[in-house]
Amino acid sequence: MPTHALPASCDDIAAQAADWIVQLTADDEKTRARACSDFEAWKRQDVRHAQAAAKLQGVLDSLDAISSTSKGHTRPAHTAIRTAISDYKTSRRIKKTTIAIAMVCLCAMPVWMLSHTETAHSLMADMRTATGQRQTQTLSDGTKMTLGSQSAVDISFDAVSRTVNLVTGEILVEVAKDPLRPFVINTREGSIRALGTRFVVERQDEVTTLTMLESAVVVQTAEQKAQGSKSSRVVKAGEQIRITTGTINTVTGIDTREVNDAWQFGQLVVRNRPLTDVLDLLSKHRQGYISYDRDRLAGIMMSVVLPIDDTDKALQLIANSLPDLRIRMLTPYFVYVDRTLPP
Repeated sequence: MPTHALPASCDDIAAQAADWIVQLTADDEKTRARACSDFEAWKRQDVRHAQAAAKLQGVLDSLDAISSTSKGHTRPAHTAIRTAISDYKTSRRIKKTTIAIAMVCLCAMPVWMLSHTETAHSLMADMRTATGQRQTQTLSDGTKMTLGSQSAVDISFDAVSRTVNLVTGEILVEVAKDPLRPFVINTREGSIRALGTRFVVERQDEVTTLTMLESAVVVQTAEQKAQGSKSSRVVKAGEQIRITTGTINTVTGIDTREVNDAWQFGQLVVRNRPLTDVLDLLSKHRQGYISYDRDRLAGIMMSVVLPIDDTDKALQLIANSLPDLRIRMLTPYFVYVDRTLPP
């Protein structure tokens, strides 16, 4: 239960408020009833408590929505909140300006996370990675799978099939041979059946991108699969495609060695892409937030190789290559990118 003594600062109140959400929405009815009584007493202790309580209502409403899609359980939401509390307490070691930013994030994140069932699904996935984290695991059949930053997968193996559901993020797969059990990766946009061994699948913004490194796969869109269609497309090594629920689009030929090196050495390889795209990609690997004015940075193109395991160094490399670019680290968790000259 939250501490009922008068907190020393507003940031203590924010942490307590998040903890109250867990108690007030517990699956156990007795726990909820006891929390309601204690919560009323907590609100009366301080006007700031009452103000924080008023802000909780939106979060509680979002939890109701999650509960209805999770068979009455709020485990995904509770996991998100506890993670936020843990991260928040850690952030209190830095200066007050950072604490203020963390408070805003703490208040906003539960509402955003709980209103997206996909995020809740990610929290309960069989394998998942945090921002800036990569994880490699050998599956029970010998398949080797590496998850990139902010990725989540569910795994379902049985006697007749091997299925991986990519919820979000990107994975590098080296499929072990098994003639009796096909290896399939499903996303919301389509289905990918391996004929060979090594490829990358990324899911972001309702688009699945497949990059073939070795051999081939057979691809169907979600619509084709739902309709029981026999239509499909074979994608071979060196090819890259984008899949939506109803279409398969060829992107371009790729340098397979470059992609392999990027995964092996933890690199972000960019060829003639807008700076704004580079910053967006780098944000996926950085704890905190990279802010910029998209219009002000428009038109700046980059070709660069950046280390994703050291985003501070990556930002410095970008600054070194663009003399009129200014990168200011206002706190360890908030970076602002701007131009010193008019665009």
